[in-house]
Amino acid sequence: MPGCSVLLNAPGGPEELEQFGAFRTATVDASSIALRHRLGQPANPIVNTAILGAFARFSAVVALDSVIKAVLELIKRKQDANVAAVRASYDSLRLAAEA
Repeated sequence: MPGCSVLLNAPGGPEELEQFGAFRTATVDASSIALRHRLGQPANPIVNTAILGAFARFSAVVALDSVIKAVLELIKRKQDANVAAVRASYDSLRLAAEA
């Protein structure tokens, strides 16, 4: 479908995902980011805030500051770690080259 976008939690870059070549694609290693910030366990990383940071950058629908504000308002545990995961994923988003 032209005009669609795909954001994936994946350790590699979007160029490795040929099956999504028709879409605007990006990847972020949200699992590693979550584990680095002690969010979850190795077998079950909690990636929700890491995905939010990547989504903010990829979509440009919501500002990074707005995501951080929401995390601080809504998440009561490990706030510093969750904010750090948001920032790390925002900064480490990997976009596929536009064709």
